[in-house]
Amino acid sequence: MSKVKILVVEDEVIIADNLCDTLDELNYETLEPAINYTEALEIISAEKPDIAILDIELGGRKTGIDLAIEIKKKYDFPFIFLTSNADSATLEKAKKVNPSGYLVKPFTKEELYTSIEIALHNYSEKISEKATTDLIVK
Repeated sequence: MSKVKILVVEDEVIIADNLCDTLDELNYETLEPAINYTEALEIISAEKPDIAILDIELGGRKTGIDLAIEIKKKYDFPFIFLTSNADSATLEKAKKVNPSGYLVKPFTKEELYTSIEIALHNYSEKISEKATTDLIVK
């Protein structure tokens, strides 16, 4: 079975590198991290990740929430928000795009692992239900 391919979108290079190292330790395949919206879309288009970890605050005009909207619209794969903002305004914006998870920095390796595994499990259940519904309808 192939490894789960994860895209990290984080504008702070040190945090992105540390996150990728942790994901490697957890036996996931990590793509080259993206630092902004445009770079993330290029990587998504080329590499087709299984899941993404998106920092909400990115350098530039577009945020991680903008990227999540685009992922839902064009690519349909799970994503987890990563942020140092646990305020209610940020949380309300994030909830509108139905993330598969929400991690607040700093987080532990275990919290990262469980968030990813739950997100992937829930997504596979959703896909399975959709396939079954499609078969029944047809």
